[in-house]
Parts: sequence; structure tokens; C-alpha cells
Amino acid sequence: EAYAKIKKNREALQILADCNLKLGDAGRAMDYAQKALDLDGKDLESLRLAAMAFCARAESKKTDPGATSGSINGLYEDGITFMDRYLKLRPDDADVLSLKGQTLYNLSRLEDSAKSLAKSVEADPDNVDNYYYLARSLRAAGEAEAAAETFDRAISRFPHLAWLYLEKGHAVGSTQTEEAMLAAAEVYGFNVEATEYPYGTQHYLETGEKFPDRALDEMRQHDA
Repeated sequence: EAYAKIKKNREALQILADCNLKLGDAGRAMDYAQKALDLDGKDLESLRLAAMAFCARAESKKTDPGATSGSINGLYEDGITFMDRYLKLRPDDADVLSLKGQTLYNLSRLEDSAKSLAKSVEADPDNVDNYYYLARSLRAAGEAEAAAETFDRAISRFPHLAWLYLEKGHAVGSTQTEEAMLAAAEVYGFNVEATEYPYGTQHYLETGEKFPDRALDEMRQHDA
């Protein structure tokens, strides 16, 4: 009798879907979210929960014995369907745009992923994660320059986040260790005095010399 009442209460079903998502039971979350949508197919919270539940089930299914890429991708596609229904009603929701972009990335639809993530950055420019997800999609699509530009935008907005400098380095194919170290020093209050060594790939190509023992002995004298 109590469950019969719950099945007719959209908010109760949403709470159950949310709780099951947090408990890691995406299957039950899917069921409750869909029941909530049966009561109101345009309810934004029900659409959001359904999208999240289907994507979470896709992730958990990757560890299921015998799971196929087709069944996993089908769950992602179903999740995107709920996201599109949501975004038709609220097109500037940065969180759902980001979730869609990440899901499209998982489906290797990189161009569509970047478009959705670019919209998420525009909708919420203070969320550093969305810059990272956008740059990741661009980099995977072979757009290293656009990925680096995205990291530059993030760095200009969040100059204290050292990991952004390293991620930008990965995007362009060379690390920016010194920039990352200086950013960390500013945030955490320590001093940095760097010593540069020339023994990289270019030095080897030009001279044939690898990292010499004398340089290694010298480096052992440093603090880090």
C-alpha cells in the first residue's frame, strides 16, 4: 500500500532515484527516474536524474561479465536522449551540457562533445572542470592548438591551479613543469629556484649525448 502511494508521488520517486544513484545502484535509479517521468514527462529533475542514472549504469556495466560495447553505448545513447529532452526546456544548463559533452566523449563523438562542452564553458565560465573536459575532447580530436588555447583561457581565470599548466603541456606535447611549479609556489607559499639542464631530446639529436653522470651527480645536490 505504501509503495502504491509512492509510485504516484513524483518527488518521492525522485528522492529514491537520487538515493540509489548515491548508493551506486544505477539500475534502481533508472527505474525510479523513469517512473517519475511517467507521471510528468517534462519534469526537469526527473529528466536530469534519468540521464545521470543511464550514464552511471553504462559506467558500471563496463565491469559486468559479458557486457558488450553495444549494450554500454546504448545506455549512453539513452542518457543523451534524456539530456536532449532536458536541454530543449533549459538549453543553458551548464551541468547538463557538461554531462552531455562527457557522454559524447565516451562515445567517441568528439566534435559533438566539444560543441556541448564549449556551451557549458560559456554557460558557467567559473567551472574549471568544464575547461578541462573541453580541452580533452579537442585534444582527442587532434585539435592540439585549440586544446592549448582552452587551457590558456582556464589559466588566465585560475592562475593558481598548477595542474592546468601540466595539462596544457600534455595538450601541446611538452610539459610546462616550471610554470606549474611557480603557480604551486605562489599558492602554497614556498620559494623556487630552478636550474635548467639541456639534456632533452633536441640535445640528444644534435650531440648524441644522453644524460651524463656529471649532471646526475649535480642534481643529487638539489633539494628536489
